[in-house]
Order: sequence, then C-alpha cells, then structure tokens
Amino acid sequence: MARLAYRLRGRPEDVLTIELSGFINAATLAHFEEILRDAAARGARRVVLDFYNVNYINSTGIGAILAAQDDFRARSGSLVIIRVPQEVGLTMHLLGLTKFVPFLKSSGEFESTGDGYIARIRSRAGDPAKPNDDDLEPSTL
Repeated sequence: MARLAYRLRGRPEDVLTIELSGFINAATLAHFEEILRDAAARGARRVVLDFYNVNYINSTGIGAILAAQDDFRARSGSLVIIRVPQEVGLTMHLLGLTKFVPFLKSSGEFESTGDGYIARIRSRAGDPAKPNDDDLEPSTL
C-alpha cells in the first residue's frame, strides 16, 4: 500500500517547510490535501514543499499542489517546491507544474530572497500565474 509521511520544519509566521516522503497518488491524496490544509490553518503564508524523499506523484497530487498554491496566493502567500528527485521532477514537468509553481534548489534560496523572488518571477512573466521557465530553477529538471 502506498504511504505518505511528512514532517514540519520552521514556523508558520516565517517559512514553513513540509518535508514529504513516499507516494502522492489517489490512495494518499486525501492525506496530502490534509497536510496542505493544515499548513494554511496554522497561518502559514510562505510554504516550502520538500520533495527529497518523494518516490512518485501523479496528476491528482499535481492538482492538489495547484489548489494549495491558489489558496496561499489568495492570502498573499507563496508556495515553492524544493529538492525534487529526477523521476518525480520529470513527471511534474511533463504535467506542466513547472509553469505554475516555482522550483528551487533549496529552502535557503527561498528564505534568503523570500517573497521578493516570487514577485520577480511573476512580474517578468507578465501573468502572475505563469512564471517564465527561465526564472525557475528546478533542483533536477
């Protein structure tokens, strides 16, 4: 049976990192959505999804990430993804996620530039929902 585990690092009032491990698919979707809702309920505005130990994601997980990103943006927040394994990153790229959600090499990159980084991506793209691929720095894509 597919499993999804997580650990929270950081503080919701600053940057909250969600370290994920396992599989994100139809079997774990409700749990993944609950994790994302919990981050929002804690008041987090700046959320980092650490995918270092994620083995698999499918379109249901991509949809959950896009919905969470919309939620954080509506509250003037931001969501980024870091440390994506190559196989998982390829799926994310083929499903178009890299056009909508910033991918960074590390949480330190986001913490040092924060919302300014996200604002720069959005302003260059012209459309706040569609950053330029050149501005994204996927960890392994």
